[in-house]
Amino acid sequence: MPLPIPLPAPVQFKHPWRGYQQRILNELSAHLANDHLHVVAPPGSGKTVLGLEVLCRLNRPALVLAPTLTIRDQWVERFCELFLADAARPAWLSTDLHQPAWLTISTYQALHAACVEPAAEPASKVPATTAEDGGDTTGKNKRKTDTKAKSKAATRGTAALLRRLRAQQVGTLVLDEAHHLQNAWWRSLMQVKEALAPTVVGLTATPPYDVSAAEWERYCDLNGPVDAEITVAELVAAGDLCPHQDYVCFSEPTGTEGQQLRELFEVLQAEYAALSQDGVLGAALASHPALQAPLSHLDWVYGQLSSFAASLILLHAQGQPPHPDQLAVLGIEAPALPPLTPEWLEKAVAFYLFEEGFDEAHAPHRQALEKRLRQHGLIQGRRVALRFHPQLDQLLSTSLSKLHAIGQIAEFEQVALGNELRLVVLTDYIRRDFMPATATNELPLNQLGVLPIFELLRRHPVPGQRLGVLTGSVVIIPVAALPALHAAAPGLPPLPARPLPYDAAYALLLPPAGRQTELVGLITQLFEQGDITTLIGTKALLGEGWDAPCLNTLVLASFVGSFVQSNQMRGRAIRTNAARPAKASHIWHLACLAPQAPSGGPDLELLRRRFRAFVGVTLPPQAPALAEGLARLGIPDANLRVAE
Repeated sequence: MPLPIPLPAPVQFKHPWRGYQQRILNELSAHLANDHLHVVAPPGSGKTVLGLEVLCRLNRPALVLAPTLTIRDQWVERFCELFLADAARPAWLSTDLHQPAWLTISTYQALHAACVEPAAEPASKVPATTAEDGGDTTGKNKRKTDTKAKSKAATRGTAALLRRLRAQQVGTLVLDEAHHLQNAWWRSLMQVKEALAPTVVGLTATPPYDVSAAEWERYCDLNGPVDAEITVAELVAAGDLCPHQDYVCFSEPTGTEGQQLRELFEVLQAEYAALSQDGVLGAALASHPALQAPLSHLDWVYGQLSSFAASLILLHAQGQPPHPDQLAVLGIEAPALPPLTPEWLEKAVAFYLFEEGFDEAHAPHRQALEKRLRQHGLIQGRRVALRFHPQLDQLLSTSLSKLHAIGQIAEFEQVALGNELRLVVLTDYIRRDFMPATATNELPLNQLGVLPIFELLRRHPVPGQRLGVLTGSVVIIPVAALPALHAAAPGLPPLPARPLPYDAAYALLLPPAGRQTELVGLITQLFEQGDITTLIGTKALLGEGWDAPCLNTLVLASFVGSFVQSNQMRGRAIRTNAARPAKASHIWHLACLAPQAPSGGPDLELLRRRFRAFVGVTLPPQAPALAEGLARLGIPDANLRVAE
């Protein structure tokens, strides 16, 4: 076996290590005993430079994989700027998996593409199905042949990639944010890992804690068990992340939305009343074999415990006391049975409609009940919804009241911070229809999205506010910022731009092919300089990996509720800013309340899920402390109302 290829040139990190970084480096040998290092640390904590230092210390050719091209380019920039004396990109650093070098930095998508790309073998050598072969030409056998051909091509592509990586003697694999990979990407990655048997360095700000046990096991198979988890509080105390606070801006549905909301709740209330008093439903549940003789069906009962309990709770609410055997199985006494609620009724009705064991005599009632609930939109798949109408999620999450809340937040922060404001609004969709090619733009703003938010703020300007839009396909900046944009790219032709037809103060950038990738860095520079003070973008482009330390106010206008994505977005605001050592960030969350729901409605419940992962400082009148969840902001669990 040839000797490993060491680093082609001297490298050294140019700055002092942060406390947690030094601690991990001191313990590196112990962490790597299983050939895995798995570090969990918040966005902005310096995981990239830690990963670069570890791969340099391992001193073997390395492959680094990132989730996006933007993050890939950040790895390249960090290595050149912070580890190389002249900061020039060396010839032994590649971003092309077809031409790997000592250090190759690429993306998970590119790795998968390299694994499945056709090899050099001509397509004519792939057998085709024809009538002469004895097959048919209807398409069935052709699809089977296509699948086999793709499988063979993937095998050849993977083999070719592995030959190239082995030729470089790649012995270190660095995985940046390797969570929630598409299944096909994950399979390609595991094939490469198993074939090369490298030392794996896994780095993430957001391990997928909210996934199934099977997906968590898969994640750990790839990255190894977590070796070190660094908390936000520790990094803020050390000055490695900035102080920050979360805030919630509540709103109520608009007039039309409010009427729709009332109608949905009327449907829910009517169905809840009808079902809770449905004698046929109660009789059917009571006749189920597991409820008739629970001690003889213990395996079923303990496998379907929530359905069993829900049935007893509904029957008890209808005046049928539980049998002692039924209570014995649950290990409780009759007074301990909880009252009937929409959640319990959902479980009981779903059990009745979709599980087996009920007498055929109840079939007509079951069919009629299912038809009625589906007509009212209260069944999705096999899930019964009686607590919140399924349409309620969409109504509240996209409420236009949130659009006006964003305007109020932008005005408040602009007045409070003035020229220091660097505000970013992250949302889900661009909504290009709100950028017409007409001399006026008076379109009603009836959807949430990047361009509707831009239009709202443009139509209601605040002194000192300079707006910008940054998405993968639409980029808008103030015309006054064009000279600064050109100065930010010296030696290159000016980027083409044209004024918006309905507002000559703003320009739409029209980058030619090959220059689109420049825009994120250039617009970020304008944002840092203050040529743009409020930037509206999509979470897809800016929600993960985007680095703008000047950002001090973030509005999350996204529907996302998962720990991984919401924590990534929030991480954009908590980085320190060397130019502003006293930086403190505000992170705004939006919630549209359902006045008819004591808990506030599904939009607030999504926010509660989001906040379970966020640790922060409690607000008065609570004593100062670190806590998680919405309670630290003084928001109760029930009886929420928006003040008149």
